[in-house]
This record gives sequence, C-alpha cells and structure tokens, in this order.
Amino acid sequence: MTNEEAKLLCKIFVDTIQQETETTKKVMRAIPEDKKSYKPEAKSMSAHELAWHIAASEVWFLDSVLAGQFTMSDEQPAAPPTISAIVSWYETNHRDRVNKVKALAADKLTKPVPLFGIMELPAVAYLNLLNLHSSHHRPTFNLSAADGFEGAGHLWRQRRRTDATLMPVGIRQ
Repeated sequence: MTNEEAKLLCKIFVDTIQQETETTKKVMRAIPEDKKSYKPEAKSMSAHELAWHIAASEVWFLDSVLAGQFTMSDEQPAAPPTISAIVSWYETNHRDRVNKVKALAADKLTKPVPLFGIMELPAVAYLNLLNLHSSHHRPTFNLSAADGFEGAGHLWRQRRRTDATLMPVGIRQ
C-alpha cells in the first residue's frame, strides 16, 4: 500500500466513522434510563453494557491505530453510570481520537499492525474494522415503539431498508 492510498483510505474510513458515530449516538440517546438494564437473553449484554461496549471499543480501535499496536489490559474501564454519561464520554473521546487519526502520518497508516496473532493489516485497515464492529452490534438496539424505544427502532427500520446485511435482534420486555 502506498502512502497516498493509505491517506485516501483514511479519509474514506474516517468520513464513514463520523457519519456512523452520529447514528450510533442517536440510537444510544433513545435508550430510556429505566430500560437500560434489559437483556434479550440471560447471556446477552444489557442495553447499558452494549452502549458502553460500542463506545469503548471504538475508542480502543482508534487508540490502537494511533499507537500502531493492539494491547488489552486485564482491567477494562468501568462504564459510566448513565446512558447520557456514556454518550458524553463517547462524544469527547471519540472526537479527540478521530482528529488525531486524521492528522496521522501516512507511514503510520501503512505500517503493518498485528492483531493478537489473528491477522496483520496496515493500520488504516483497522478503521474499517471499527465500522464493521459497531455495525455488527448496533442492530441489537432495534426496538419497537411498544418497547418504549421509538427513536432507536425508527432509525433502524430506516436503515434496514437500505442495508440488507443488518439482521436486527430486537429487544422486547
């Protein structure tokens, strides 16, 4: 991969990340505090846990691209106590990391980065994995008006019309 190709991919992926982040925040904001502990199945993450997982994972992916390596600590940061606090943390930290990624030198973007022995890709390619990871989880927030999540359900009903790859799980109480 050339430096020019890496910078082009970075712009494309970051533009997509920024667009998708806005949708993710809308979906998270639609989670009522009084239903944030709901789990569709016992082994599933709650809506609160899933919101934090998406927010923290995206920042982790961005930090890993910036550092040129993936690391995982034994202790994960604790989730903020409310959905609005998660969204606030997400907005602040995500914006900061995206701005740093935009400014990243081309040679850092082309650097091969191993992912825990599973694969090794140019750093810029992990920006696409960030998007894929979030879009993998976000349909879980596909909730109907009967569940009290009209905002999230409405967003995903619109999205499903254009993206046949999304297979929403749906959350019902």
